[in-house]
Amino acid sequence: AASRTFATDTPCSGVWLQLLENANGTALLALGQPKWIAAANAAKLVGILVLIPLGYAQFGFPGAVVGFAGSELVRYAISVLGAYRHKVACLRQDLEFSALVVATTGFGLLAARWITPSLHALAVRPARLGTGLEGLVIALCASAGWGWTYLVARSRQNKHAG
Repeated sequence: AASRTFATDTPCSGVWLQLLENANGTALLALGQPKWIAAANAAKLVGILVLIPLGYAQFGFPGAVVGFAGSELVRYAISVLGAYRHKVACLRQDLEFSALVVATTGFGLLAARWITPSLHALAVRPARLGTGLEGLVIALCASAGWGWTYLVARSRQNKHAG
């Protein structure tokens, strides 16, 4: 189970970086700077060519997975550099959203650790009902952070508008 979690969580971190990079890339494209997108993609290719074989040589398949996710970090770094050079402030926002993702994920995992033993103690039947309840509790807990963030952003927007 631990290797399955590793094999899914590590690429997910690469996907998160890709989402952040896409926002930076969109801003750079809007500023007429497609060369930064090309540079970021070239950096990712170099990262893939270097990090995957290096990770595999050192740690086998798990190292190759980390190398693949690491190539997204290289791509993201170039997009941040391009955004910074064109006065697009993205790093603070990216860090805030990344912290929120980590916090809501942690909150959801804690909820799972809390609800799973409770459901087993209740011996919820059928088993799929217990799984559905577990998923519902995790989704509600993880969504609480995003809902709070929305309300804070909306409050700020109303202050500036009024």
